[in-house]
Amino acid sequence: MKRSPLSLLVLVVLFVSCATDLPLAENGAGASPTAETGMQLDWLADREVHEPRLILDRAGNLLFVWREKADEGSNIFVALRGRDGQFTDPVRANDAADTVASYPHDEMRPAVATGPGGRLAVAWSDSRGQVRAAESTNGGATFSPAFRLEQVEEASYRGFPELVYDDDGVLHAVWIDSRFAEGFAEEPADLFYARVVDGEVTEWNLTAEQEPTICGCCRPSLEMAQSGALRAVFRNGADGYRDIFTVTGNLDSGFSQPRRIGQPLWKLNGCPMSGPATLAGNVSWADGSTGRKQLTTADFDSAESVPLFPEADDIDWVPRLSPRRVSSVGPGAALLLLPGQAASRLMVRQEDRWVLVVDDLPAWASSGHLEDGALLLIGAVGGEVKMLRRPIEI
Repeated sequence: MKRSPLSLLVLVVLFVSCATDLPLAENGAGASPTAETGMQLDWLADREVHEPRLILDRAGNLLFVWREKADEGSNIFVALRGRDGQFTDPVRANDAADTVASYPHDEMRPAVATGPGGRLAVAWSDSRGQVRAAESTNGGATFSPAFRLEQVEEASYRGFPELVYDDDGVLHAVWIDSRFAEGFAEEPADLFYARVVDGEVTEWNLTAEQEPTICGCCRPSLEMAQSGALRAVFRNGADGYRDIFTVTGNLDSGFSQPRRIGQPLWKLNGCPMSGPATLAGNVSWADGSTGRKQLTTADFDSAESVPLFPEADDIDWVPRLSPRRVSSVGPGAALLLLPGQAASRLMVRQEDRWVLVVDDLPAWASSGHLEDGALLLIGAVGGEVKMLRRPIEI
């Protein structure tokens, strides 16, 4: 993939200011996935696993989704946990083998959404400059042939898809698209949306009326708001700042113009490669406006962004990846996993604030699921999958 001069700046910013190149701390956990979790993972021993995720579907089934490196390109696999606690044989979601882009960054991880009636969708960045998706109507046992989310034939730099189903089983998607840039440059980029009904894809540019660009490497978020409208959240490039914006609405009644969440913070001529996480009417993201990478949070109706942790209390802790939701069985609590160095953290939403629950989770953890009083964590280091089951009180 051709890289723009902006990419070089991004790499400099990541290595100099974010300090995310530290070795992953094991914390004495995860060295033996089978022993720690009780789930047999020997079948993954000779497979190169990246961006593993735990997904709870609407029927209460736990899914294991990951990208697997092949000799050329990658593939996406889905496995379902059975009643015996073991995962079923993996099913490949992409119909054309080895065509998933092997993008070396967690922000480009496959998108996954679950819907009513056993619906499951997976989307990914294709090695041919496309964003493709596939749907299942039987909980991931089989997948439809993959289809393109973008409705133009020309290949370009695009990816970072996110998906959500509404209660009617209609699939919605957003992704970053640089179809108006020269060649395969990452910016200028736009946030595109697609609605998928019975295999028919309708797309819309959510940022067509703004200048100059959104962040070309920060994964957006997409959810159904309590109002019933779609809510897309992304990092924008307005006025020289790289802060969080949102667009709400739907294709029938129209979408709003991009709206800033919180005050302008991070003035940066580059993309920090760290997108937002939305949960419980709140959004959290990485910010570097103080000169040191930290995590920031804001309510959607708030005019103020605040740090998740006071900087004085965080001198020895650095976020490693963007925040992400933790699923739970039943109503559960709103939980946020913060992958970091030298350890990861878990937070719970209590009334109008985030409260730290655990601050010594393994640094490799990138996805989590809570059930039966235990937190199940998953991650990967150098292509080796790691899992840990840890008792926890919320």
